[in-house]
Amino acid sequence: MLCLGIKASILVEGEDTQGQFAIIETEERKGFEPPPHIHTREDEAFYVLEGEITYYVADKVIHATPGTYVYAPRGIEHTFKLNTEQAKVLVSVYPSGFEKFVKELSVPVPEQLPPVPDGPPDAEEVQKLISIAAKYGIKINIEPINNSYVLSKGLEKAIWFLGTLIEIKATGKETGGTFGLIEELNPPVEGPPLHIHHNEDETFYILEGEVTFYCGEKTINAKPGAYVFLPRGIPHKYKVEGNQPARMLTIMFLLGLNSFLLNLEHLHKN
Repeated sequence: MLCLGIKASILVEGEDTQGQFAIIETEERKGFEPPPHIHTREDEAFYVLEGEITYYVADKVIHATPGTYVYAPRGIEHTFKLNTEQAKVLVSVYPSGFEKFVKELSVPVPEQLPPVPDGPPDAEEVQKLISIAAKYGIKINIEPINNSYVLSKGLEKAIWFLGTLIEIKATGKETGGTFGLIEELNPPVEGPPLHIHHNEDETFYILEGEVTFYCGEKTINAKPGAYVFLPRGIPHKYKVEGNQPARMLTIMFLLGLNSFLLNLEHLHKN
């Protein structure tokens, strides 16, 4: 079965051991590691079969390779991060009960495993996980992750797209799914055709050149330093004025366009 993005096989249940323990084999995947959490009812132990994992148990940091045994007693906050793309682990809990939590969150293994999430989980999904975990005496600590990000000039992914040079500064993967940022160098010609974004707002900050935006019934002439906001659901387009190219920053909220940026990244790689 698939539990929170990883394969889990319950080898021994509490019903088989009079509630003394349970054993689960997991196939961990990088990007699906659990948040810091505390088991209040059972001790947990990990025996690494394949791959490499770093465990964080209270203030201890344990680098585990195949053959390593890690013990995380109840009442102690712990989590782990994969150092390899995948890992196989034998998880033992004393007494049993945790396997029921795994069962409740599991679905049949699909033909194709879900991709690694490119941002934080939906708030509703997080609340659901916290609620189910509480039923089994598991306290989940959802703390802000310091995912600070810097991209120096010259290191961005650049691609020519419909005559425009696009430099991808950030996608939802770097911003927690909140926005995407690109820098565009547009030639002095008519820009994209009239179009509508249904899922995201779009903003432009003009760095160089002069651009005329058409948004619904509004016509906006923007020069360097101008900020233009185009809300979702309104037909819009733009054109570069004069005979010089225009350079501008484009910021997209929320990230329906994230998939578009990722597709541009794919074009860049190929």
